[in-house]
Amino acid sequence: MLKFVISEKQCFESTIHGLEAVSSMIARYAAVENLYLHQDSLVYKEFHNKLINLYACILKFLATCVSYFKQHTSCKSEKISEHCWT
Repeated sequence: MLKFVISEKQCFESTIHGLEAVSSMIARYAAVENLYLHQDSLVYKEFHNKLINLYACILKFLATCVSYFKQHTSCKSEKISEHCWT
């Protein structure tokens, strides 16, 4: 029973750290968008596509976190990490 409680606590903490990292990423790339996404070039289009992919991964991660916090019955770290973060 103790092992389950410790792993559940570790999963909870890892999820919180992931949310913190994602919120920093969102703020950072919002600033990057303001600086660099106003040009019409090949680099712009490539960068824009990569940002869209990143934001899609972030949304999947956030949806998984919401699901985890709603369930909160067992550690779902495999599900969380399989959404673009590996």
